[in-house]
Amino acid sequence: MVTTSQTVDYVGKAEKGDWIEVHTDVQKVGRSAAFANCYFHVGSRRIARASAVFSVIAS
Repeated sequence: MVTTSQTVDYVGKAEKGDWIEVHTDVQKVGRSAAFANCYFHVGSRRIARASAVFSVIAS
């Protein structure tokens, strides 16, 4: 896979020493493209969202 597009939206902040959890949601994997979102949390607070589109390359 090769990254075609990637964006990050910041909606909060983490302090030094905070534990950051990342949850990934793979939306779709097709023959030529794949789509996913990642959500970054400190506790129950969402601090960022990243989304990406990948080109699927046959090996």
